[in-house]
Amino acid sequence: MNKIGFLERLENLLQGIDKKERDKAISFYSEMIDDFIEDGLTEIEAVEKVGKPGEIAEQIITEDLSKPEKTMTKNKKTLISILLILGSPLWVVLLLAAGCLLLAGCMLLFAGLIVIWLIPICVGIGGVACLIMATVSVLGSFAIMYQNMALGIIQLGLGLFTTGSFVLLFIATAKLGRFFMAVTKQAMNLTNTYVFQRIRGLGV
Repeated sequence: MNKIGFLERLENLLQGIDKKERDKAISFYSEMIDDFIEDGLTEIEAVEKVGKPGEIAEQIITEDLSKPEKTMTKNKKTLISILLILGSPLWVVLLLAAGCLLLAGCMLLFAGLIVIWLIPICVGIGGVACLIMATVSVLGSFAIMYQNMALGIIQLGLGLFTTGSFVLLFIATAKLGRFFMAVTKQAMNLTNTYVFQRIRGLGV
């Protein structure tokens, strides 16, 4: 049996013990085989010198089962209970402080979302204002032309300018709305992942 076959067989036989202990044993016997090979033995000779995987696994499992379990004594349990009772006011204060911080963080997040949404709203209001101004200017320019041609043309030019401004602001509002919608969705997903799901996980 070569080294790889030996280690795989040993690992399969040790599936019933803790993974940390199993990895420790595999590493130990792997290094032992390497040491024998460095001493001049072939790989197969080194594996045979280490021993049979079944016997090694049985010895390791027996030693693992014979280890005393770490149990908490009655005195330790009583001491921990007393400390928890005496420290309960502190824990309550800390929990309240954590709750206040969480609430403040959520309020800041929603306040930030409101502030950024004011940008497309203001741009949209500007677009509506340009539309009203364009309508009044274009329609009023024809009436003004009967009295003063030059002033009517200026008024018409102002109407066309505000019409173009309305189109640009309308496009900007649509793009800003889509952008901030994506930002809001991302912020809500992050809040749900890092705040609300953890709160549910804690059973609050």
